[in-house]
Amino acid sequence: MMLFTQKLQAAGKLADAHFTVMQVGSRKIYEGDFFPRWQVLAPHFTVYGFEADPTACAEANQAAAGLPWPEQHFPYAIAGAVGPATLYLTHYRDCSSLYRPNLAIAHRFGMDSWLAVEQELPVTTTTLDAVYRQHQLRAPDVLRVDVQGAELAVLQGATAILPHVLAIEVEVEFLPLYEGQPLFPDLDRFLRS
Repeated sequence: MMLFTQKLQAAGKLADAHFTVMQVGSRKIYEGDFFPRWQVLAPHFTVYGFEADPTACAEANQAAAGLPWPEQHFPYAIAGAVGPATLYLTHYRDCSSLYRPNLAIAHRFGMDSWLAVEQELPVTTTTLDAVYRQHQLRAPDVLRVDVQGAELAVLQGATAILPHVLAIEVEVEFLPLYEGQPLFPDLDRFLRS
C-alpha cells in the first residue's frame, strides 16, 4: 500500500483528500506500531483511538502530541452494548481483554505467563456508534480493531458507521485464546451479512 499511496501523493492526487482512521484498542504497543505505513498521507488524515486501559490511553495521547496529523485517544471500553464489564489486565498488557484469558489454550503456545491476569479492572462499556455520535467524530474510512477477543462485539456496536468504512483490519482467532470469544467464522459471518 505504501508504494501506491506514495505514487498518489507524488502525483498530487491526495492533496484534497482526507482520511479518518479509527483504532479500537489503541494501546501503543511498540515504537511506531501502526502509523508509519499511514505517514505518507500526513497531514491528510485524522486518527481516533479508543483504549479501555486509562493509563495506556493517556500514554497514547502523550505519544500523539508531536505528530503531524490530528490524533486523539478516548478512554472507552468499546463493545457491543453499554454496560458494566471487567477489563482483565494481563502480565503482557497487549493481551489485556474484556474476556478472561483461556490459560489452557495459552499454555499450548507457551503464552500462559503473558496472559496471566494481574488485575481485574471494572469498566463501563459503550459502543463505537455512541461515541461517534457523542463526540461528533468524522466518519471513519478505515476501522482497525485489535481488542483481544471482543472484535465481534465492537463491530456489532458500530452498525451506523460501518456503511462509511472503506477498509476494516480486524484481529481474529481460530482457537479461543479467551474464554467465550467469537472466532474467525463468527466475524466473517457478521461482516458478510
